[in-house]
Amino acid sequence: METSNNMNSNQQLGSHGKDIHSFFIKTIFYFLVVLVVVLALWFINSKVFIRQSSGYQAIFLSNGQVYFGHTQANLSGQYVRLNDVYYLQINESDQLTGTDTTSTDTTDTTQSEFALIKLGNEIHGPHSSMLINRDHILFIEDLRSDSDLVKSIENYEKQ
Repeated sequence: METSNNMNSNQQLGSHGKDIHSFFIKTIFYFLVVLVVVLALWFINSKVFIRQSSGYQAIFLSNGQVYFGHTQANLSGQYVRLNDVYYLQINESDQLTGTDTTSTDTTDTTQSEFALIKLGNEIHGPHSSMLINRDHILFIEDLRSDSDLVKSIENYEKQ
């Protein structure tokens, strides 16, 4: 009789041990599934971009400013990242025209000169990338590799 009690006792322990082992395996499995889902969501939210440009783009903003660089648009984000940022600074100079010295009529004209500026050289020392709120972007244009502006950027980077 004692032998049969020991067998039942061993069977119960064996069954209980299998239940614990099964529970442990299931817990690890569910933990790994949750971990993979969390990592996938993080990766999608922070790293996967709809568009990452290979060439330069011009981003036209609602305040009239235009920036040039390489864009990265986040899948669900509110911001577009612009890397290797350049912008144009307008230097206006007033000139008097008119070659007739006997005439009192002279014409004032304003001549605009553009200077290409790389973001990062300003007094506040920003990095050469920025996040731009999508609500302020009017449109984005791809720039041709043979455009004067892209050639100016390439010449600046060679220096």
